[in-house]
Amino acid sequence: MALGDPDGIDDVGEAARRAPEDPSVWVTLSAARWQRGDHAAAAAHATRALELAPDLAAAWRLRADARRLLGEAAGAQVDIERALALDPTSVMALVTAAELRRGQGDLDGALELAERAWAVAPDDPSVLACRAQVRLVRGDRAGALADAERLVILDPRQPLGWRVRGLLRSARGDHAGALGDLGRALELAPSAVAWDDLGQARLTAGDEAAAEAAALRALELDGGLATSWVLLGDVAERRGAMDLAVERFERALALRPGDGRTRTRAAAGRLNQGDVPAALAHLDRAVGDAPAFCEAWSTRALARARTGDLAGALEDAARGVALGPDVPTTHLSLAHVRVVSGDHEGAVAAATRTLELEPDGVSALCVRGQARRALGDAAGAAADLARAAELAPDAWTWRELALAHLDLRDAAAAEAAADRAVQTEPEAAGSWCIRGHARLLAGRWADARADLDRGVALDGDLASAWLLRAEARLRLGDPTGAAEDASRCLGLAPGTPRALALRGLARRVTDPAAAAADLRAALRGLPADADDPLASEARAELDRLGR
Repeated sequence: MALGDPDGIDDVGEAARRAPEDPSVWVTLSAARWQRGDHAAAAAHATRALELAPDLAAAWRLRADARRLLGEAAGAQVDIERALALDPTSVMALVTAAELRRGQGDLDGALELAERAWAVAPDDPSVLACRAQVRLVRGDRAGALADAERLVILDPRQPLGWRVRGLLRSARGDHAGALGDLGRALELAPSAVAWDDLGQARLTAGDEAAAEAAALRALELDGGLATSWVLLGDVAERRGAMDLAVERFERALALRPGDGRTRTRAAAGRLNQGDVPAALAHLDRAVGDAPAFCEAWSTRALARARTGDLAGALEDAARGVALGPDVPTTHLSLAHVRVVSGDHEGAVAAATRTLELEPDGVSALCVRGQARRALGDAAGAAADLARAAELAPDAWTWRELALAHLDLRDAAAAEAAADRAVQTEPEAAGSWCIRGHARLLAGRWADARADLDRGVALDGDLASAWLLRAEARLRLGDPTGAAEDASRCLGLAPGTPRALALRGLARRVTDPAAAAADLRAALRGLPADADDPLASEARAELDRLGR
């Protein structure tokens, strides 16, 4: 009977009863129990062998492997070191030692041990499987693929070769090949992990429903598989169900609390929900658990900016860029923080770097458009925002584009963009107000009034809506209504120069003294150049009133 042959386990047990002082019998029984998945019994039988023969390298190695799978890492490490001291060229001991190092996160040490095993047995499937996994985790895709290809040839019934090759094919976009390989791995060794791998590949291939089904199947087999909860979070995120995505990411974190990447994603979801304290709590933990993960720092920068801690936000954003100089999101985070802090030139530079790394980055185009508009580069802003709207037509982008066109005094282009905003998000007061502004610029007072009526109905606390409607009413010959609207604007935003000018012009007949006071106050804040028609009109009226 071969060592560890599970089919002969009853015979081995009988032999142990008949020859209880023979250590080789206990080693054989330990190996057999290990293959059946009874790792506690395997460890116990190996311990009995060591009591009889303390220098039996195979028993030390078997107990180390059983302890590793039982989660007893410290004991397993002691055992495997003893095994290697007794037999430095034992391929099985070297593989076990490499697996232990990989589990501890010592990938360099794991690779060194796997290479030592490979030097002894270059075509041993267990050695190739071990080295393929280490190479995969280290990011050596070419090396991992070479080992997986060789493993599939040498031992086509070994699921690990198919698994590694499938994961790598998925990463490089060979969806059909990946699904075939991972499906084969699942056939050979059905398990929660195999279902999880298949689900990940299905999501990469764009099949959300199949990915979700695979993740749920994995969780039926092992409800504690954190990666399947992350996969379900990915599916929810792609479907726009952000609350559900956050819930699933946090389920994963309950099982694997030290996962800085998943914690950062949960934090980003909390930030999108507006729950800044919860986001910061996650991110403070994430930067501690994964200090080299650039996106944890970059996301915390955004959260800190939300709290007004701009110095801390800039520090975190810079740290993210330093850790991930070629990661677009780190530069994008820096651009966002710079916009909030008023450093618009710096924001343009950071957004431009983002676009160098990701040419069609919608968020970077929007941020750069905002910053350029703040710098007075309305043409550049309009170009950026038009491209962003082309790539991802949402109401916010259309509104920003319309504002850039208003800066350029291009009423037709502003109205067209605002019209798209109204169609996309008809319950947003800002969309109606911006379109009303464009129509005011075009001299279409009645159309502007209709839009602005809708704007104030949707949001009565929007000062700009009352301001614009005051102008529309004034142009339509309703000075009383114009004065009321201008006063509403001033109640929400005291001292607004344009509201003072409009109220002054509306009161010029009914209350010349109050009108003159409004106009004088307005002109202190309005531009002195002749390009602003309202300022020119206010100045001319004040001169006429002789005040």
